[in-house]
Amino acid sequence: MLYKFFSGSVVHDLFMKKQKELEPTAQCVELKKLSDTRWACQYNAIWAVKKTLPTILATLRDIIGLSNPHRRTEARALSAIMDETFVVHLIIFEDVFRTTKFMSDQLQSATFDLEAADDLAQSVTTAISEKRTEDKWREIRNEAESLCVNAGIAPQMQHRLLMEMKRRFSTETNEVLRGVSALSPKHTSFLDKKMILPMARHYRIMSCERSFSCLRRLKNYLRNTSGDSRTSNLALLAINTVRTRALDSDKIIDAFALNHNNRRIVFL
Repeated sequence: MLYKFFSGSVVHDLFMKKQKELEPTAQCVELKKLSDTRWACQYNAIWAVKKTLPTILATLRDIIGLSNPHRRTEARALSAIMDETFVVHLIIFEDVFRTTKFMSDQLQSATFDLEAADDLAQSVTTAISEKRTEDKWREIRNEAESLCVNAGIAPQMQHRLLMEMKRRFSTETNEVLRGVSALSPKHTSFLDKKMILPMARHYRIMSCERSFSCLRRLKNYLRNTSGDSRTSNLALLAINTVRTRALDSDKIIDAFALNHNNRRIVFL
């Protein structure tokens, strides 16, 4: 999809001009088309995207500001895909494909024998296995952060992690957890009123008792003839009496009449 978009004449010209603008002394790099059969082509395609990622995003931002609506929509979609996760995956694949590319090139040699091929395969397998370490992951993360800064990609992963931590460990949640801890005899704050009070506020005894009493009001006939959905709705209306009394019955009847035009009350 990326190669197809940048292979168009207009976008390709903008891409080449942007490369010369951002890196005047460097040689321009062409994006490569992926091949399902040639391993070297896959590595070259990944390497080209990694090499020109800042230029690719800068070109997409320029295209988003153009007047062509179709091209602008495609550029916006491609730009949304290229986030921090995309950069991490790009670096991982480029590293793995670079390790195996040498083996792919050597296996295509006419003078390469089977014994050397087996030794090379073992070496490549060992090299890939050694990449599954904390030090290698730290190296990938540092490279991804550097590439994101150069390409102008916002660190969404840290932002999402921070928002998730705030959601799961909010002040209200922590107070409840401390209250649970205060119920343990082994804890130093055992039966501490200040610790238990925030947790106790989450349990409304009166509302629970009201729920059971309202369920008893639903006669056995209603329970047997009504479905679960209707029974649940009737129970909610009875439990939340304050909100139920605030409802406008005329509006409810009018809404029912509009949704069920064939319902008529016939008086004999």
